[in-house]
Amino acid sequence: MLAAQGIPYVAVEADAALVARLRADGLPVWFGNAARADLLRKLHAGAAPAIVLTMDQPAAALLAVRGIRRALPHARLFVRARDEAHARALRLAGASVVVPETLEASLQLSAFVLEAVGVEERLVEEIVGRERDLFAAGLPVSRPP
Repeated sequence: MLAAQGIPYVAVEADAALVARLRADGLPVWFGNAARADLLRKLHAGAAPAIVLTMDQPAAALLAVRGIRRALPHARLFVRARDEAHARALRLAGASVVVPETLEASLQLSAFVLEAVGVEERLVEEIVGRERDLFAAGLPVSRPP
């Protein structure tokens, strides 16, 4: 979506074979560990308006958030969480915004069901937005690095 909007980005991936395939397709993907300060400096991550983590392994995502927060205390760090407990841990570790997969999937399914039973789309959006806000309000404030 970023590329489609003309927004430059770089991606970091720990799977060397995947990096090779994506780079062969012309995508700006680098091999490495996103938590490493030296890689973050090399990629000028401190100048990025946002850093996004979509890691599959919860423990690795938590380590990455901690490492990025140490290296870049003021970075806007958006992170995908596995579930609500993982989201809380990521927030405490320094993530600016977390999006739990399980919550978002449940909200989307609920929205489809509400629309299927005749609830007006505008009202569905309000209900889902309110639920999302309630979750976000219950998250802890991230700790300073």
